[in-house]
Amino acid sequence: MKRYFALAIHSEAGWLLEQRPSAGLLADLWMMPLINRDELAETTLMTDEIQLAADQFAASTGLNVAFADAGVKMVKHTFTHQQWQLTILAADSEPVALNYLPAQWVNDFDRVALPTVQKKLNAALGIQ
Repeated sequence: MKRYFALAIHSEAGWLLEQRPSAGLLADLWMMPLINRDELAETTLMTDEIQLAADQFAASTGLNVAFADAGVKMVKHTFTHQQWQLTILAADSEPVALNYLPAQWVNDFDRVALPTVQKKLNAALGIQ
């Protein structure tokens, strides 16, 4: 089982979605940024783990946002060869330009190609 934080970042421009790499699992599809929890330093406190995730996200994107547990049920998704367990972290952001990232602010989820796992994240958050 792979454990991830799904980063639900919202601004007045919409929800931040990243385009997955063009090769591999979920190639070229759009979804919320993921942080692999198993790659974070060992910690016993959830608040510390959330801060490590925020630091990793800031280092890779240049976006500094304060995350908190979204307070929704964990999302589980099974592929043919692996299972993902996603804890959703939420944050508000300014609608910064994302020209330097394979990412965009999205309000209309029907205009981007979403994997089923992203649709499950949206359902958990109560968005479209």
